[in-house]
Amino acid sequence: MPADAYEYCPFHPNGVMAKYCQESDLRKPGPGMLKKLLADWPVDLSRSLMIGDRPTDMEAAAAAGVRGHFFGGGNLLSVVRTLTSS
Repeated sequence: MPADAYEYCPFHPNGVMAKYCQESDLRKPGPGMLKKLLADWPVDLSRSLMIGDRPTDMEAAAAAGVRGHFFGGGNLLSVVRTLTSS
């Protein structure tokens, strides 16, 4: 198991470079990145959530079976504490 992870999607349907100009489940709102992380890490979905600032973040979370929370700004730490205190 990796010690840390960072995921990104290099693909975009309107990409400039031909090898990256394509649709991909890794690109939100697809759940590909989340599903990969869920497969690579021992995640307890009942105690997990995804915080995002775009509707596509919430769509990706729902498609991956992860509880999503929209973050519209403010103090992120306060939001995390509120969401995880219950």
